[in-house]
This record gives sequence, C-alpha cells and structure tokens, in this order.
Amino acid sequence: MAGLNCAVAGLRLDLGGETIIDLPALRIASGTLTVLDGPSGAGKSSLLYLLSGLLLPDFGSLEWADTDLVGLNEPQRDGWRRLMPASSSRIST
Repeated sequence: MAGLNCAVAGLRLDLGGETIIDLPALRIASGTLTVLDGPSGAGKSSLLYLLSGLLLPDFGSLEWADTDLVGLNEPQRDGWRRLMPASSSRIST
C-alpha cells in the first residue's frame, strides 16, 4: 500500500450521549510522523479506534488510500485492516 494517505472530514463520534470526537478535517500524508497529545480522556484512543476502522463515526468521512472506511461493512473493514502496514515506535520526550 504505497502512498497510504488518510483524509478525514466532519468526523464525529458520540458515546453515551456525549460527543467524544468532533474533528472538522485531518490529513495524514504517507511517510509522515503524526503525534497525538492530550490529557487523559481527551479522545486520543477513540480517534485511533476510528482511524483504524475499529469504530465507525456517527457522522463524517474517513478515507485511507482512497478507500472509504465508513462505506465498508464489518467483514470488508476486517479485510482492509489485514492490509494495513503495522509499525510502532516510542519517542522519548
């Protein structure tokens, strides 16, 4: 999946009657390092669940490499996640 880019527009996630994520726009280009920073309970993990397709937003669009995750059913999202390159690293601050 060379050139894997992420594009988010109008992303919103509501849990328990409360808006957890309200993200007007986000673009992550292939090969870039993106840092999520914020206090406990700010929605960092929820955003990662959305970006990975483990959760679906209540509103908005979420695309990876021109694939609309919101439009995929659960088995399709499972198959898509199998294709995601996985790497992680920790950065000392």
